[in-house]
Amino acid sequence: MITLKFVLVKDNGLNQYKKALVFDFITYATIRKDLNISGSLIGTSAKFKQQNKLLELPCELNIFEVYWILDYIIHDQKADFDYQLIVKEDGVLKEEPIDPDYNPSSKFTEIPFENRYINKSTSEDHLNLYKALKTELDGNLDYQFYKYLKIKFKSVIKKDPLISEESVRYPCLLSGLKFGCLYSLYMDDPLKEHSRYMIKNFIRENEAPHSAQLQSDCRLATTTKKEVLISYLHYDEHNDPQFKSFAFKWPGF
Repeated sequence: MITLKFVLVKDNGLNQYKKALVFDFITYATIRKDLNISGSLIGTSAKFKQQNKLLELPCELNIFEVYWILDYIIHDQKADFDYQLIVKEDGVLKEEPIDPDYNPSSKFTEIPFENRYINKSTSEDHLNLYKALKTELDGNLDYQFYKYLKIKFKSVIKKDPLISEESVRYPCLLSGLKFGCLYSLYMDDPLKEHSRYMIKNFIRENEAPHSAQLQSDCRLATTTKKEVLISYLHYDEHNDPQFKSFAFKWPGF
C-alpha cells in the first residue's frame, strides 16, 4: 500500500487551505511519476548542492493540485491510476493546519491509497478533507480551468508496442510567469522536454483577445518553441462552465 503524505497549510485570514508541502520522497515520486505533478521544490539543496540527496524537498503544491489528486482518484479515473482512497481506523483524514517550519518528523496529513478502486458506496462522511476542499473549490472557475487542462491534454501511451496495454499520461502545469502567461504546459515530465503551450487565462463570454497582445505572445512562443493556447469560457444549457481552446503559432513573414 502507498500512503501519500501532505502537510496542509491554511490562509489564516480566510481560514481556507492555500497550499500543501510534501516532505516525503515516496509521495513526491508517486505524484510526479503517475500524475505528472512536479510542484515547486523549495528545499535548502537549491543553495547547497552537496545536499542533492534530499532532492530539494519539501515540495510546495498549490491547493488546486492537491484537490485534483483527490478528485481524480475518488471518481472516474480507475483505469488510469490503480490506487484507492481508504479511511483510517478512526474514520477521519487528518487535516490540521501545520506551520510550514514544523519538524518534518511529526505527524503528516495522511491520504492512504490501496491497490483497488474505491467503492462508489463509500460514505463521504469519512472524507473530511475532500469535502472541505470541494466546498472551497468546486465553484472556483480557476480550479475548473486547471482541471479542464489536465483532462484535455492527457495522452495515451502504449507500455509495449507488442502488447495492447495502455497508460494515460497527464500534462504538467507549471507557473508561466516568466513567459507572461498563466501556465506553461508540458506534455511529459518537465525534465524530459520543453513546454508545449503558453496557457493564457480563459476569456469570458462576449470577450476577445487583444490582437496586438496575441501577436506578441505568438512571437515569443515561436522563439521558445511553443504555441499560445487561448481558452474561452461559456456555459451550457445546465449553466455549467465549459471551456474551448485554440492554439496559435506565429506564421512568420
